[in-house]
Amino acid sequence: TAAALIVLNTGLRLLELFTAPALLNAVQTSETITQMLGTVLLFSSGTIAVSALIRYLNIGLDPKAIQVRTGFKRLLDLKQAQTSFCNMQNPDFFSAAKLAGDAVSDNQSAGEAIWSTLIQLFTSLFCFLAYLMILTGIRPVLLLLTAAASAVSYLIGNYMSDWKTRHRDEQNEASKILHYLNKQLRDPKAAKDIRIFGLQPWLNDLYRQAFGRLMNFRFRVEQHEFCGSLADVLLVL
Repeated sequence: TAAALIVLNTGLRLLELFTAPALLNAVQTSETITQMLGTVLLFSSGTIAVSALIRYLNIGLDPKAIQVRTGFKRLLDLKQAQTSFCNMQNPDFFSAAKLAGDAVSDNQSAGEAIWSTLIQLFTSLFCFLAYLMILTGIRPVLLLLTAAASAVSYLIGNYMSDWKTRHRDEQNEASKILHYLNKQLRDPKAAKDIRIFGLQPWLNDLYRQAFGRLMNFRFRVEQHEFCGSLADVLLVL
C-alpha cells in the first residue's frame, strides 16, 4: 500500500506539472474549442481519478499503521512488566519508558506518523528524480542549480527540524514540573497544607514559570520550522 501511494503521489504531481504547459500549448497552437475541452477533461479526469485512489489507499493504510503501532506498544508493556527489579527504582528507566510510550501512545504519535512521513519523503525523492530527467533536456546549468538548491534546502530543513529533538530536555523538564504541580494541586491531602501554609501564590508562580518555559520552547520550535519553510520558498524562487 505504501509503495502504491508513493507511485500515485508522484504521478499526481507530474500530472499537475504538465497540466498548465499542455493548456498553454493548446492555446498557442490555436486548437479548436473541442480539442481544448478534451485536453482539460483528460487532465482533470486523470487528476480526480488519481486523487480518489490515493484517498482510498490512505484509508486502507490507517488500520495497518495502527496494527504496527499497537504491536510495538504491546512489546513495550511486556518489557516493562518483565524488567528487572532494580529498574523499578531507576528514574532513567521510567524516563526512557515514557519517551518510548509517547511515541506509540495514540494515532497522532510518531509510531503512526512515520508512515506518512516516509511516503512524503520517497514521493519527493521520485519527483525530484523525475524533475531532473525533465531538466536534463533543457539546460545543464539548471540541473546543477536545482541540485544545489535541493541540497541546501535539505541541510537547512534537516537542521531546523532536528532542533526540537536536540532541545527535548527543555520540554521534558517543564512538562515534568507541570505534571507534578497538576498532581499536587488535585490531591485532597495536599490541599490542607496549601491552605494552612498559604502556598497557593507560590505554587501559582511555579506553574506560571513552568508553563511559560513550555510555551517559550514551543514558540522557538515554531520559529525554527518557519525559518526552514521560508528557506525552502526562497530557494524555489
